Formats: sequence, structure tokens, C-alpha cells
Amino acid sequence: MNSLASGEALIVRNGRGQEILCRAISGVMQGDDFPIVWACREDEWLSALAEDRTPEGAPWPAEDVRPAREGGQ
Repeated sequence: MNSLASGEALIVRNGRGQEILCRAISGVMQGDDFPIVWACREDEWLSALAEDRTPEGAPWPAEDVRPAREGGQ
């Protein structure tokens, strides 16, 4: 996953192995120990857009994140 745009729909895998639909807040960046992607839930993304603010999210290990659509677009 080389290119990832803010707002892109993602599937993230949590610690229990469940997959969750999220939105990218950032592209892949280096965390303290491994690459991460900042992401938020869809409802937070939509609320932030409606309120003209930056969405609040959490860092996910990049290895647990993939684009929601085939081909990453």
C-alpha cells in the first residue's frame, strides 16, 4: 500500500481479527516502531466533514490496513 489518500475507505483489522470499515485520515507514515495509518470510523468522518473539523481517529499498524476497494482506488 504505497499511496493512500485522506478520506479513502479502508478495511482495518483489530486485535480480535475483526474487520472494520474506516476512513483514512493520513497516508502511511512511520510510527515509533513500525509504519502506521491514522484512521477513523465512517460516522466520525461524516461528522467531521459536516462540522468542518479534522476527524479524530487512531493509529493502526499499516499491515492491518487495506483499501476497501479492489485496486486501492
